[in-house]
Amino acid sequence: MIGKILVGLGGTHYAEAATRTAIEIAKRHDAAVTGVTVANMERLHNTGARPIGAGGVAKELGDRRVAVTRQAMTADIDQFAELCSTAGVEFDIKKEERDEPFDFLRSQARYHDLTVLGLQAIFEYGAPGVFGDDPAAAIVKLIAGGVRPLIATPADYKPVQRVLIAYGGSVESAATLRRFAQLRPWTDMTARVATFGIDAERSARLLSHAADYCRSQKLTAETHAYECGPGQLLAEAKAWGADLIVLGNSGKRLLLQRVLGETALRVIREAQQPLFLGQ
Repeated sequence: MIGKILVGLGGTHYAEAATRTAIEIAKRHDAAVTGVTVANMERLHNTGARPIGAGGVAKELGDRRVAVTRQAMTADIDQFAELCSTAGVEFDIKKEERDEPFDFLRSQARYHDLTVLGLQAIFEYGAPGVFGDDPAAAIVKLIAGGVRPLIATPADYKPVQRVLIAYGGSVESAATLRRFAQLRPWTDMTARVATFGIDAERSARLLSHAADYCRSQKLTAETHAYECGPGQLLAEAKAWGADLIVLGNSGKRLLLQRVLGETALRVIREAQQPLFLGQ
């Protein structure tokens, strides 16, 4: 059941797509939506080392950053409120200025069933001279901090009709599949559970169990075993016409891979479809 959806309104190019995605789900589940903007104004004022006599220029740049950010936050909020009102969806807005934006988002996610945010921009408002975290690293940070499940959307909104569930058989991958099936964000979607590069016998067993579980949650899913490895996931998703990819963890090697895995990180950086990410 989905009763409350949290939307991160960071980045004007992504806020609309994230909001529309949340509204699409909320209308199907009679859910409420909470829009969140949050920025570290102290960080925006910090322009780094200042040459002697350049204090005035640095202050002007800092003030400009803050002004641009507040203007963008206001635009995001106004757009969010208009879209929700037009759709007839119950909504709330939280506008914060904090030292650590991620901590606030984590605290709010505890009381929401699903979080939706931009795939390539998280709390970036276009302030000049400010560079955010690598989006993949930022998403990993959120998931590791308990912000899950989440949907990360690209800049262009598209209704979701076809969902590819990438399944590797790991405990984490199974947990993501279960959570997606339990929530069933889109009640009228076509779903495909797929394995990549797994031997035929094991793949058949995994897909059979996964399909059985999906049916127990009233989600009918076809199955497919791709002979290619997970590195071809995005190409196969595009070929099948997937509007969304469900992705869990399948490997733990490097530091950033300890949460999502190598394939997931690559998909986050390159995906053109929204991603449903669990753990």
